Amino acid sequence: MSYNPAKHHRRTIRMPGHDYSAGAYFVTLVTHNRAELFGVIKNGVVTLSAYGQIAHDEWLRSVHIRSEIEQDAFVVMPNHIHMIIVLLGSNLAPEQAATKVDHKIRRVPKSLGSVLAGYKASVTSKINEFRKTPGEPIWQRNYHEHFIRDDRERNAIRTYITNNPTKWSLDHP
Repeated sequence: MSYNPAKHHRRTIRMPGHDYSAGAYFVTLVTHNRAELFGVIKNGVVTLSAYGQIAHDEWLRSVHIRSEIEQDAFVVMPNHIHMIIVLLGSNLAPEQAATKVDHKIRRVPKSLGSVLAGYKASVTSKINEFRKTPGEPIWQRNYHEHFIRDDRERNAIRTYITNNPTKWSLDHP
């Protein structure tokens, strides 16, 4: 099937009018082609590969280099990462909103998209340097995000993240 821009355009997952520079989010990042790069799960316990350790360590490092975020629960799974990320707010003017210029997205600094793009780029660079495969994709193009509205929801998501490795065998027999 050939590309038809009227039919095959990417739709935004963004909530109209939502400020993506503040708040808590449940985020899932998935590897390119769902490749199980980051490790294995046996008996509900994740054993990270060298690539998974890079993804893990880079996320821990993020809080030290990005003052606009706080980390919460996260888990590195064989082919995806779940995390709760808290954006502390950046006081950006509305005119600094993300715009699309020449098919490239100009992201709002310190926004959710900007933080995740930086994280994904860092992990991709380090893994490709490690395995000597410059330019190879590590991640799917986008990510799933859910705005966390209250503490009850945040605690339920923390439980989901914590228990995710024990559920792996149900999806991957």
